[in-house]
Amino acid sequence: MDFFTFYNRTDFAIFLLLSEYLICHRYGKRNLFGLRLLFSTAIPLWIAFFWSRVAALHPFLWMGAAKYLVIFLVSILSIFLSFQGDIWAALFAGVTGYCLQHISYQSAYLIRLFHPIPLSAAGELLLSFAIWVVWAVLLHVSYLRHMESNTPVQVNNRLQATLSAIILTIMIFLALFGIVYAHRSGDKGAVVVTLLFSILSCLLALMLEFSLVRLNQKETEMAILEHMVEKAKSQYQLSKENIETINIKCHDLRHQIRQLDCNIDPAELSKISDALRIYEANIRTGNDALDIILMEKKLLCSNKMIRLTCMMDSSVIDGMHYSDIYSLFGNAIDNAIEAVSALDESRRSISIHGSRRGKASYIVIENYFDGPLAFKDGLPCTNKTGDYHGFGVKSMKKLAEQYGGELTISLVKDIFRVEILFPEGITYNLNDNKRPKSVI
Repeated sequence: MDFFTFYNRTDFAIFLLLSEYLICHRYGKRNLFGLRLLFSTAIPLWIAFFWSRVAALHPFLWMGAAKYLVIFLVSILSIFLSFQGDIWAALFAGVTGYCLQHISYQSAYLIRLFHPIPLSAAGELLLSFAIWVVWAVLLHVSYLRHMESNTPVQVNNRLQATLSAIILTIMIFLALFGIVYAHRSGDKGAVVVTLLFSILSCLLALMLEFSLVRLNQKETEMAILEHMVEKAKSQYQLSKENIETINIKCHDLRHQIRQLDCNIDPAELSKISDALRIYEANIRTGNDALDIILMEKKLLCSNKMIRLTCMMDSSVIDGMHYSDIYSLFGNAIDNAIEAVSALDESRRSISIHGSRRGKASYIVIENYFDGPLAFKDGLPCTNKTGDYHGFGVKSMKKLAEQYGGELTISLVKDIFRVEILFPEGITYNLNDNKRPKSVI
């Protein structure tokens, strides 16, 4: 048996597996990946090869349909065994891979239909592979490059299962029964129409599949952002109570220090006084929520030898809910602290400015930053995982937009800048519900 005999019997499985792996290689690999992949790839190829021999003895249309379905189901199992993610993520890769295989195969079929000279076996192989590469590149440019690496897709299980069943029915019916009967009719136009309809159906299916994934990602993102906002509310209230308690204790402690007798080491008294002085040297902006977050972050900055300065006209954020102020500035300062902590002490500085320009309110937060930084959709990308990494900036953007503002992030040389502009001042835009002004 030569190579082309093997290829003719397994071409469907080969291109299906290539298409599926193009998608699911972004999922991340399981342990013993090489062995798993070898085993799980060999089984669909083995089924395809021997099924073709059986089908030659029993040339019924249902045998071909069953072959496609069995190989498809086994390929999904191979994805699940080799790559990370649940069975639904494997099903997504299987269906989208099947669509890509089907589109490329039908496109090559359409070209052969109008080719005046029959192609050799090698020519058939090269044509099929070239067409597959073209469609694979288009799929990558349109959808795959936007998917996160090492992260299985999250899909709505019921929608995914229903859509998968519809797609499989369309593809198997059109690929086998529709085209075969169109050929038997002797009407070349009917064959062309069937092929084009089959290709368009799969393109539509791909659009629906990826739209569902994006919709699910957006819903997950919104749920996380809402959780972060709710967490900021409770954290703000807790911080407010803690700082009020500490302020009272500090005042009492300073008063007691003055009354201590001279027998206590003056150096120790000086250290205690300095510690209290650091705490009591609050940044007063005129906005309680901003004062609380600045107090928290100033203490953290002091421990890390970071200079935190704030020149803020508190009227800039008048009308913004206290918990939103706490969340917005807290996320911004946390990111800045993380960026400057590893720098030389001379560059460990964070500055916050806020002013009015006519009706507009303008906030700028700047810090030094070392290293390259990639941006996606105007926001910096992060390779870190856990603790909602990457969602802090998205939360800031969402809050700015809720109050009629725009958030812009830039990196010029070694200066990282967050700019928030409210063209008409603070206006709450979420469902036209006005939050109370400066209350929790």
